[in-house]
Amino acid sequence: MGLPQRQPGPSVLLLLVGALVWPPSCMSLGEWGSWMNSPGWTQGAGIPAGVIGSWQPPTSNGGAGAGPRTLMPISVATELIPYTPQITAWDLEGKVTATTFSLEQPRCVLDGHASVANTIWLVVAFSNASRDFQNPQTRAEIPAFPRLLTDGHYMTLPLSLDQLPCEDPKGGSRDVPLLRVGSDPGCRADLHQPPYCNSPLPSPGPYRVKFLLMDARGSPLAETRWSDPIALHQERIGYVPQLASPTLAGTLTQSTFTLEQPSGQFSHLNISDLDAIWLVVAHSNATPNFTAPRRVEDIPAPADFTRRGYYLTLLAHRSLYPGNQPGNQLRVLRVGNDTGCFPAKRGCNAPLPGPGPYRVKFLVMRDRGPVAETEWSSETHLQQAEALQAAPGPQSAGAVVIIAILSVLLAVLLTALLALLIYTCYDTRGSTPISGPEQSVYMRRYDTHHVISLRSVEDS
Repeated sequence: MGLPQRQPGPSVLLLLVGALVWPPSCMSLGEWGSWMNSPGWTQGAGIPAGVIGSWQPPTSNGGAGAGPRTLMPISVATELIPYTPQITAWDLEGKVTATTFSLEQPRCVLDGHASVANTIWLVVAFSNASRDFQNPQTRAEIPAFPRLLTDGHYMTLPLSLDQLPCEDPKGGSRDVPLLRVGSDPGCRADLHQPPYCNSPLPSPGPYRVKFLLMDARGSPLAETRWSDPIALHQERIGYVPQLASPTLAGTLTQSTFTLEQPSGQFSHLNISDLDAIWLVVAHSNATPNFTAPRRVEDIPAPADFTRRGYYLTLLAHRSLYPGNQPGNQLRVLRVGNDTGCFPAKRGCNAPLPGPGPYRVKFLVMRDRGPVAETEWSSETHLQQAEALQAAPGPQSAGAVVIIAILSVLLAVLLTALLALLIYTCYDTRGSTPISGPEQSVYMRRYDTHHVISLRSVEDS
């Protein structure tokens, strides 16, 4: 008769079904989600694989309610590589500038994780925005440089594995293996450049970076740790603010001083027309403690002058400081000129509280922090009011003797003058008059001998 035929158990049926629907072994979970959702893979009656429950094909208008949503690619956690990006250790000038910084290349770091078809990206983010960064799942989601100003991060410097050899550099510093972030100033102006170009960084940061390994479809495979915060250097403008000409009336007063305008000093590539240009006014001994504010909300007002030792005023833009000014046109900045502004208001140009000394410099800022600055000026002393003081009284015996002698001499002089006046009056009253009322004066007629009329001769 033979042995009775056994029916396959449930475990055997599950193995058979798994062999039919399980993806190839080399496929990642993210690729499996896309593979199961492909139009050619269905499970009976045209239902896409991976969809549980009733399913209807989407209508032509694609409107809502046409059916259940299709299965999206599965997002899985990428592998974390124990490597932290850092500034190159080579002794090079310009490792960190106002718009760039140089990283060491991650050589031999990704060899066991990447293949020739994979791409190694550098993620650049503001330090406070790095924790919100989410790895893109497709190439279309790769953030370009303009996203830095809106979302606080972007991706750049796509590299292949063969661009990061493990061999040590040869030939000296000319072959130093480094990656310079922000080294392409013309990429934003070139329409043929990809959107993830390596454009100069817009502010001092600080920034944090990490390397992200992606496959050909743009799915993340592995990533490094985030670097420590990297702060750029502020651009230094070789200009020293100067007082206006001494021949100008009112250059220095008791509460104001007048500066020359910094004409044409801000026409730099890293400074835009929208950047704010502030004048920093500080006590001379407070300049070493000055810290440029990182946010507009942190800008000190004149009311903070006593506590901090400095404040910002005279907000302007570089269009107000053109370099092609007429030679006969006077352009000055009067510090402390606004007697009516409220000292707690940001940017108020309130009168200065004392004679100083003061020092000033110009600071260029954006919404995310300072961009450039000039040198500090020399010390400026304001005029001081001199109080009128009474003449000090005698404080020695010699002064008393001199005052006494002068008083006696003055009394003698007055006495002599009085005696002379009395003598003169008495001498005038004691003299005899020429004639009086009781005396008669007789006058004889006298004719000049040659003045005789003819009638008088005949009568004689």
